[in-house]
Amino acid sequence: MGIVVLLCIAAWFKLASLWQGGFQPPEMAAAQYSSKDVVGNLGGLPVRLPHYAVHLVEYDGEPSWGKSKKSAPRTEATGIKSFGFYARYPDMQMIDSYATEKEQKSQSIYTTMWLSVGVTSGEIYPKDGFLDRRFSCLVPSTAPPTCGYGNVYWWRNDYERLPKPEHGLTVYALKGVEPKSGLPAREDKTFANDVFVAKDKQGRVRTYISCSNVGHEAAPCGHDFSMEYDGMHALVYLKYRRGLLPHWQDIQAKVTQAMLGFVMQPQAASDNPKDQAASSQR
Repeated sequence: MGIVVLLCIAAWFKLASLWQGGFQPPEMAAAQYSSKDVVGNLGGLPVRLPHYAVHLVEYDGEPSWGKSKKSAPRTEATGIKSFGFYARYPDMQMIDSYATEKEQKSQSIYTTMWLSVGVTSGEIYPKDGFLDRRFSCLVPSTAPPTCGYGNVYWWRNDYERLPKPEHGLTVYALKGVEPKSGLPAREDKTFANDVFVAKDKQGRVRTYISCSNVGHEAAPCGHDFSMEYDGMHALVYLKYRRGLLPHWQDIQAKVTQAMLGFVMQPQAASDNPKDQAASSQR
């Protein structure tokens, strides 16, 4: 069972790599290394995405992957639906060359410091407050009817809040017993995940992390947060190994900073006196 679990984890990280750069059709693979930066509107803000870093950029109104796409000019008003990039923690270096790409791909799943970052917005954005709605469905026994729980598998039947926080996060774990092994549900290494939640002073969920319970630092974590409180209506979802979980707050802050760094700033007024005079006469 242990070997199977390790193989599954290795496959998960490989799929994450493919998700960022291997499943796209040829035209998207070519665009991945285009010399022209990507422009568009991300969650209400005009952005310029570095061509050397981002992958799988999709715009609102476009057909799904693999289908022909009409070439159309992109402007800062064109809605961006999704994209992804890698960033190395803690310096947040993105892939800017074949050398950094090779480095990222060569890292061990037990020690890698690279984060996989995905972004969704535009027509597939789940609307503001999506983390609060997700959290309300975490415990089916108290969840509102809108969660739509029917017959669920044993490993999703119920979560409970643990008395002791971890890394400043409130922890929720599976209740009950795994029916085949008779062990506590939380100890199941195949299906059981721990959920970590952080709320702000207003009680709004600002961070939602789900981590595998496989007993080593390569266990994968999915870390979701919203940019809505920074004026950008976008969902950011991170993938990294559980060994980096103690740094979740710094990771979220630095990814937020990177996202805001994509925003196009208004051009500053020219310092040239002739330009200023010409502008005043318009």
